[in-house]
Amino acid sequence: MRNVEDVLVVGYGYAGRRFATALRHLAGEGFPVRIVGVCDREGHRLPDGEPGFTDLTEALRVLRPSVVCVTVNETQHAAVYRTLSEYGRVLVLSEKPLTADAEDGARAVADLAGHGFSMNLVERFSPVVRECARWLDEQGPFEPLRVETFWGKHRIGDARPTMGVLSELIHPLDLIHRLFPGRPLDVVHAQGVASDLDVSSAATLDSLDVTARMGGAPVLLHSSYAWPKRVRTVSALLHSERSGMHRVNLVFDTPHWDCDSLEIVAIAPDGHYRVVHGMETRSADVPAPIRGVAKVVEYIRCSIRHWRAGSPEARDTELVGLETAMELQTTLARMAAMADPCLVQAQYRGITVGA
Repeated sequence: MRNVEDVLVVGYGYAGRRFATALRHLAGEGFPVRIVGVCDREGHRLPDGEPGFTDLTEALRVLRPSVVCVTVNETQHAAVYRTLSEYGRVLVLSEKPLTADAEDGARAVADLAGHGFSMNLVERFSPVVRECARWLDEQGPFEPLRVETFWGKHRIGDARPTMGVLSELIHPLDLIHRLFPGRPLDVVHAQGVASDLDVSSAATLDSLDVTARMGGAPVLLHSSYAWPKRVRTVSALLHSERSGMHRVNLVFDTPHWDCDSLEIVAIAPDGHYRVVHGMETRSADVPAPIRGVAKVVEYIRCSIRHWRAGSPEARDTELVGLETAMELQTTLARMAAMADPCLVQAQYRGITVGA
C-alpha cells in the first residue's frame, strides 16, 4: 500500500474545481492523499501549482496516479473510461451518471472492470441521510406507503453542456434505493419536456415526471432544469406495525449548499401529527474553505478509505459501485424511453421579439 494516494483530476471545470478543493482540504487534514496533476483538454483552464496536461494518456504515463477523479462532462465519460482500460489498476472516482448515452453503459462497465470504482452521488454523504437511515433501521421495520421527490434548478441560459435532466433525476432515484434497499422500482409512466436548453442540441430533456411502483407503494418523481431556484426534496409516508404511520421529509442544499434537513413526524389515526425526530446541517458549521463541498469531502474520504482497506466498495451501503451505477443508468434510460413518445417541445433561444 502506498503511504499517500496520488490523485489525478481529469477535467477542471466546475466539478473538477470542487473535487480539487475537497482533495486539498483532506491533504491539509493529514488524510493520505495528494493531487499530483490535473488534465483538461482546454489548457487555459489548468490551475497553477500542479502539473497540468491536455492529454490523458500522457498524464497517466508521467504521473502514474493511484486514484483518478473523472470530473469531465458526462458526454466525455465513456472516452475517459476507455483510456483508463489500458492503464493499470486504480481507484476511479467518477461524477454521475456513468455515461450520457445509455448505450455506452455496458462498454463502460467492461472498461472499468479492472479498476476500483465509486460514483459520486453526493447526497448519500449528507449527515441527514445517514441519520435517516440509522433511525429507520432502529425504529423499523417500515413499509413505504408513498414516496415523492422534487429535484429542480435553473439551467436556462447556462452555457455548460448537459445531457439533460436525467443527470439531476439520478439523485432522488438513488436516495430511494439508499433509504429503502431491496425494493425494485417498476416504472409505470413518464412524460416530459424537450427543449433547446443545451446550446449543442435542439431537443434536450429538461423536465421529467415519472410515476412508478415500489411494491405496493406509488413513487412520484419530478425533476426540472427550468425551475426558478434549487429545490431538492424527498418525502415518504411509511407504516410500521409497531409504531404506526410516519412521514419522513428530507430537504437538501437549502438555502445554501450543504444546508440539509431531516424531519420525521408521527401521524395519528385522526390525522394529527407530531415531530418525533429531526436534524439540520448548516453551512456555518462547516470549515470556511470547504463550505459547499463538505459532502464531496466525505465522499472522497469514504471511497479512498475503503480502497486502502482492500474492501470492495459495493459492500459499503454508502458507496455506489459499478453494479449500482449501471442499475441506475438502466432505470434512467427506461424512464427516458417511456417519456419519448409524448414529449412536449419548448424553445427558449432564438426567439424574435414581436414575431
